Formats: sequence, structure tokens, C-alpha cells
Amino acid sequence: MTDSRTGSVEVGDLMSVAAAVAVHEGTIVEAKLDFDGTGSDARRARAAERVLLGAPPHIGVLAAAARAAITDPLAERAIVRLLLDLTV
Repeated sequence: MTDSRTGSVEVGDLMSVAAAVAVHEGTIVEAKLDFDGTGSDARRARAAERVLLGAPPHIGVLAAAARAAITDPLAERAIVRLLLDLTV
């Protein structure tokens, strides 16, 4: 059975992060991350999505995905928190 979840988190007053994640038998099989507030349009965090796909939802993987998405430490922590909520 595949467990699919979605969620979002605000990063200060400037940005929000939305994610959709599906986990099947302990492996992330679908991952979509979007940032809003970084410009006029939302943007996909495709590098982070590539880190997540096919990986187990462990904190090290989630942190690596956050680092791949953005270098702002506040945003990185927010992404890890969101991904933890969606995968654990």
C-alpha cells in the first residue's frame, strides 16, 4: 500500500514550501516540492525531488534533500520538518 501525503509550511514572512510525498514499502516513490515567495511564480525543487526518489524516508535523506533545494538555513529546517511530517 502506498501512503501519500501533502502539506505546506511557512518560512518566515517571505516564503512557503509545499510538498507531496508518497511512500511505498519504506521507499519514497513520489516527491514534489514547490517554493512560493521566491519570485513571481512558485518553483519546483527538482534537485531535492531527485534526492528523495527511491530513498528511504530517513532524516539524513530528508536533510540532504533540503540542502539540495536551498541554502537558506531557516528554509532548510522548514523543509526537513515538513518532510518528516509527511513521511514518518
